[in-house]
Amino acid sequence: MAQTGDSEPVPDQYRDPLYLTDARFNALAYQVRQTLATGAAMVVEVGIGPGLLSAILDRFGVETITVDMDAALAPNVVAALPDLPLADACADAVVSFETLEHLPLDRLGPCLAELARVSREHVLISVPRRMGILARLRRKLRRTWFAAKGAPRHHHPRGGVRSRKAPEHQWEIGHGADADTVIDAARRVGLALVRRFSPPYCEHHCFFVFRKDS
Repeated sequence: MAQTGDSEPVPDQYRDPLYLTDARFNALAYQVRQTLATGAAMVVEVGIGPGLLSAILDRFGVETITVDMDAALAPNVVAALPDLPLADACADAVVSFETLEHLPLDRLGPCLAELARVSREHVLISVPRRMGILARLRRKLRRTWFAAKGAPRHHHPRGGVRSRKAPEHQWEIGHGADADTVIDAARRVGLALVRRFSPPYCEHHCFFVFRKDS
């Protein structure tokens, strides 16, 4: 099974408490569950961060080919979207979580087309979602209710979800694009939407599960 890094330490930015938030690990749990739900035995992961997803999938018996443009992360393949040096339909599923927003929006279509080319069946992505005032208020009320019940407080070093687009992001859902932007771009390259959702406690992540059209 492929594992990112083979015991190499991850770069310092992934050790920062500002990165290692509760919401980050909550989102990782959804990445694992949604990937396993596809039933894929072989997965290509594009954009690997600290390599946690591939390490977990390996423990579940899922072979993962990791792809990233940053050689320091020790991926199996050093490459960047929308040009992946991988064969057509070489994996049961292709996943790219919290990656596409780093590229200009006009490259979304070509990137999705490349993910679809490499996959035999499923393409899973997630991108940041800028939360509106009402969504942030509901989130705050829910946390207050759980706190009153004695639930542990979630760790958000910056005081919650950022209200502005991160400077390294070219776009986010609710800031330069919306969910239909992604869904329409996917449809044009032969990907049909199976599910879209934003998980509780990490509502600022928007997940999309696509299946290739027959």
